Amino acid sequence: MVFFNRNLRQVFFGLSAILFLVSCGSRGEITGGPIDDLIPRVVSSDPSEFRSIKGRNIKIIFNKPIDENKVDNYIRFYPRVGFSTYVTDKTLNISIKSDLYLGKNYYLMLEKGLKCYHDIAMEESKILVFCNDYLSTNEISGEFVFEKEKDKQDTVLLQVYDQDTVFIFEQKSSLGYQLKYLSQGQYLVKAFIDKNKNGSLDEASEPFWEKRLTVSNKYLVEPIVLGYVDSISPLIKNVLPLSDRRMTVDFDEDLVKLKKYSISSITDTLAEVNVDGDTVYTVRNSEKIDVRKSLLVDGKLHLLTSPMNNMRYMLVAYDLVDWKGNITKVDTVFFQGKADTLATEIKLVSSDPVANSGVLTLLPRFLLKFDRLLFDENIDVSLLEKETGKRIALTSDGGNGFEFSYLPKSKLTNFTSYLLIVNASDDEGNSLPQTEIEFIITYRTDGE
Repeated sequence: MVFFNRNLRQVFFGLSAILFLVSCGSRGEITGGPIDDLIPRVVSSDPSEFRSIKGRNIKIIFNKPIDENKVDNYIRFYPRVGFSTYVTDKTLNISIKSDLYLGKNYYLMLEKGLKCYHDIAMEESKILVFCNDYLSTNEISGEFVFEKEKDKQDTVLLQVYDQDTVFIFEQKSSLGYQLKYLSQGQYLVKAFIDKNKNGSLDEASEPFWEKRLTVSNKYLVEPIVLGYVDSISPLIKNVLPLSDRRMTVDFDEDLVKLKKYSISSITDTLAEVNVDGDTVYTVRNSEKIDVRKSLLVDGKLHLLTSPMNNMRYMLVAYDLVDWKGNITKVDTVFFQGKADTLATEIKLVSSDPVANSGVLTLLPRFLLKFDRLLFDENIDVSLLEKETGKRIALTSDGGNGFEFSYLPKSKLTNFTSYLLIVNASDDEGNSLPQTEIEFIITYRTDGE
């Protein structure tokens, strides 16, 4: 019996040693489960996208826990606001510290450097659109036109800036594009094919396009022509007098800027003067024409001047810049004046809102577009409650000579009909037949 127990103990200790060695030999293998290769992405938000920010708090929910280290470096708002953040598991909590503009869209960009705890970054930047009270749904859209046929297969990167060239957002598109949920105003839109994948334009090798666009109605259609850089400087193509004080100046390239210009009547001989290699004409015994208002829009210069007659005139323009950045230091053109006044009634080309429509906000912005260059003092706009005749005070929200914008000073009443009454006149005795635009407020009380 003693012999048996001793042998049994030897067998037991032998088996234990073998098991120990086997377990030590397996330590090189990973026993913590599969490798985490899940890319972080946004699953939802509170408030939901396109809804009103209530309480100045936004929650962004991801598909996995987010690393809160330097998370603020990958968050950007437009318009800019002060904010603070903290992370709870899969939720990014954003607390806005600034006052929000009523009726303004807010663009929240989560940039692709944002990472999870396993150091995996988002593949693409994510843009979320929110609003304060009501959502602006204006959009710019159109098709792409390519200088080279082979570029059709490539994706176009669009970058949107405000009128002060502050970056708002970017998106990628193919064949055509839609820039949605824009507030009213002026934008600088840039488009190019990012062939070297560095996120910026290489003018030497990549086709591009850029233009300033004014969003005043719900839909603006603008084709984008993607071309390669050229060195052809812009020149004045012609001057088209519309009356004794109105004219349009066309250029052979879409102009985006010019420094200054002058108009003179020619009552005596011309002399040639050389300025930095360019020929500039000077006029003896000339009379300078005053320019009362000017507007460069869609590559054309629209001018409203003091009265002219059938004499010969000279227009000199300095530092002309086209959309590709080519510059002409000075250019001169001669044209025949027109003594006749413009004897046609003013037309209201478009309005927002349109007649007999519903308006989804208590503080609508009224946009009016006319067929000619006008001054603020040429336009009289009033707003009345249809049933009571009560007048609602308005404030001008700006204009560019063709388009004018107005806001009520106080909120309108829900489910109430209003009349927007428009009158206009110009310095040539023309007027707009009084126009009444009726609309009804149909504001959703949930604010969504």
